[in-house]
Amino acid sequence: MKVVALSLSVALLVAGCAAGPRPLPDVLPNAFGSLGNPVLADPAVPGQFEVVGIPGLDPMQYWCAAGEYAANRLGQYNARLYVVRPEGPSETRPRARSVVFTLRPDAQVLAAANAPREGNLSLMIRAMGDNYLATAAESTCEHVIPPFPDLSDL
Repeated sequence: MKVVALSLSVALLVAGCAAGPRPLPDVLPNAFGSLGNPVLADPAVPGQFEVVGIPGLDPMQYWCAAGEYAANRLGQYNARLYVVRPEGPSETRPRARSVVFTLRPDAQVLAAANAPREGNLSLMIRAMGDNYLATAAESTCEHVIPPFPDLSDL
């Protein structure tokens, strides 16, 4: 009986892995990152979304929010996230700063991603084409400290 149960478990596990990632919807949902910053889909551009900054947000926290959104909200664990627009004025929120990412890069973004780069590779968000795997970006959340931690328990 144990052999049958183990065989069934393995078969279900393999079948689940073979299914692959969920298809990316044409219109993405809006969400909030773990730090409370908005992640807003661009309904005009499939696969594109804006991570809106909050005071004190650094590049690792933008990647964290983008990775959480892509992996956990959209099920795109093995997808590559590309920067469409590095940090600058938000396209949707007045007086806020943001980074625009995509899961469906166009030819211009791919060309920028494949262009030779100077300097070291890092989590910086300096230019169009900077990219990172969704799960790797999401893993940066383990190192993210909220910009205004609750110190009331000290």
